[in-house]
Amino acid sequence: PVTEEITGLDLVEWQLRVAAGEPLPLKQDDVRLDGHAIEVRLYAESPEKNFLPQSGTVFQWTPASGKGVRVDHGIRSGQEVSPFYDPMIAKVIAHGRTREEARRRLVRALEETVLFGLPNNKSFLVALLSHPVFAKGETTTGFIPTHFAADSAAMTERAPSTRLLALAAALLYERSARQLAPLVSSWDSSGVFSKPLKLAVGDKETPVSLSARGAASYSVSVGGETIDLDLVSRVADRVRFAIGGVQSSAAYAFDGATLHVEAGGEQLTTRETSHEIKSAADRDGGARLVAPMNGRIVAVLAQAGETVKKGQRIVVLEAMKMQHEIVAGRDGVLEAVSVKEGDQVATRHVLATLAAEEK
Repeated sequence: PVTEEITGLDLVEWQLRVAAGEPLPLKQDDVRLDGHAIEVRLYAESPEKNFLPQSGTVFQWTPASGKGVRVDHGIRSGQEVSPFYDPMIAKVIAHGRTREEARRRLVRALEETVLFGLPNNKSFLVALLSHPVFAKGETTTGFIPTHFAADSAAMTERAPSTRLLALAAALLYERSARQLAPLVSSWDSSGVFSKPLKLAVGDKETPVSLSARGAASYSVSVGGETIDLDLVSRVADRVRFAIGGVQSSAAYAFDGATLHVEAGGEQLTTRETSHEIKSAADRDGGARLVAPMNGRIVAVLAQAGETVKKGQRIVVLEAMKMQHEIVAGRDGVLEAVSVKEGDQVATRHVLATLAAEEK
């Protein structure tokens, strides 16, 4: 794609013509270069887990478009990314008169691309392209290990920001309120009230307090911080919101009760759990061992009732032609092993449970 962008030539067409016995239409000296192009590959992988490949269902896929932007892909919303093949989603290419123009266009194209439903490396790619060393064109084969160490911000799993949690709380509340509106004849979103919420992110819950200040205007308290937020407008899968008078844009989508939202290069998947009934495992403090990705169980190395040590291998999962060992997170007794060899499991499927620790 990069060669095609800077030459204006269709290399695939050339390949087909040569395969049909035709001569090359141009000589090397006849090829003219125009500008600069940069390509990145959007993958279903987790940079914070040493680029562990991921699989699952693409809930929403909206590739970027615009001048100088090209996205080569063969995927659509609702499609499965299989654990049996390379997890590349798309090649994203930007062309510009200068390298800097191409770089800026590529950053913007990634920021405008919507990919919800499974972990991906989009934020990492934006961080890489935005790094001052990359911007100067001083990259080497040691660029990533040198400038993106395992403990750097781009390579670690971070807690969601308070501003993104506040936006999620407002979107979840408004959706819930509008669903209930037909059942409440006097419903009005502009009333003043305060509502406690719980937002689940992964295995953790974050308490949030949301107060209405008017129509689509809220004060959200989270993590000891209070944020005044206005939902300004919504078009398709985009929402404009204002915090402290400063407007920003976010992409969002609902998958049943689950909300996917992305703003400022940060992505969050959450749901409101205030009224959910906790499972017995949650109530008794049991520790769950879950699948990090879709795959096939190739070995079960311990059985229910066994005493295990922290770090001991319990299950081996095969995915993306690699084997992943699932180990005990602490000493304890296996309360249950819920898979057997040959089982196909999805991401976050519970494989085994450690009994609650005695107090």
